[in-house]
Amino acid sequence: METKQKKPGKLDVDENYDLRLVKTWNPALRWLLTLPAGLIAMLIIQLAYGFIVRRILSNFDEASTVSIIVNCFFLLAKYAMLVVAMTATTPVARAKKKLASIICAIIAAIILCGSTFLVVHFADSINQTMMISTVVASLLGILFGVWHVSTSTSKPLEQE
Repeated sequence: METKQKKPGKLDVDENYDLRLVKTWNPALRWLLTLPAGLIAMLIIQLAYGFIVRRILSNFDEASTVSIIVNCFFLLAKYAMLVVAMTATTPVARAKKKLASIICAIIAAIILCGSTFLVVHFADSINQTMMISTVVASLLGILFGVWHVSTSTSKPLEQE
């Protein structure tokens, strides 16, 4: 019995760790779209969180262990996707994708610091357990994104 091979979509990453949607675009345009592509990936995860998980978590206290774990999981996924999407958009060779992911991780860490500062500065009250755990989860997500790019690009390409 034959299994059909999955047809690669426009939002898939190819063997060179390039986003198929932007692979043929001008390199200058790809550099300009690096941050917006990462932010759009984060937005998609945030929308899924807002529509689905928020409704489920409405039965729990915001400071409960379940809420903290779920929030941490989604922040980990958001920041990992930020690094992966930004790296896949960069127009660099496969051999330099690890360096590009480290640069994207630095940008993600700056975004994390800025957003954490805004939350601390403008919030009326802060749940320190939630704040610390979500910052740690976000940092782990950034590191996971770099690790994913590094392991994916360090594997040799399969010969057909």
